[in-house]
Amino acid sequence: MDKPDPVERAGIEEASKVLRRTRAANGRTTLPVTVIQRQERGA
Repeated sequence: MDKPDPVERAGIEEASKVLRRTRAANGRTTLPVTVIQRQERGA
C-alpha cells in the first residue's frame, strides 16, 4: 500500500483524533453538580 497524500493523511489524522476523544469519553459518567455560595458568618 502506498503512502497517502498529505490531504488524505490529514483527514485520517483528524478522524483518529475524533475517535480517540469519543472512546475516552465513553464510560465516563457525569454527576450533577450544584454550586453553593457560602457566606462567612459574622461578616
